[in-house]
Amino acid sequence: MFLHIISLEERDMMAAYMTVRQELLAYDSAFADKKHCLVLTKNDLCEDTKHVDALRHLGVPMFIVSSVTHEGIECVIEHVFKTLEA
Repeated sequence: MFLHIISLEERDMMAAYMTVRQELLAYDSAFADKKHCLVLTKNDLCEDTKHVDALRHLGVPMFIVSSVTHEGIECVIEHVFKTLEA
């Protein structure tokens, strides 16, 4: 399992996600079958998260977190443990 970590300050989060995803697949096509999730950071700096909706159609588990306030971190940890146990 791996986590795609993208800042909510990123102007084009979809492009950032797709760039990393394509680079991983170019490195090793086995990444296509790996479980992954999307972790959007810096929630404490971004009050408006409407632009996140474009990522929801990916069908990838997505979490919005703040390293400063720790908001959402526990949910990510729980998801990772449940996924690895399965």
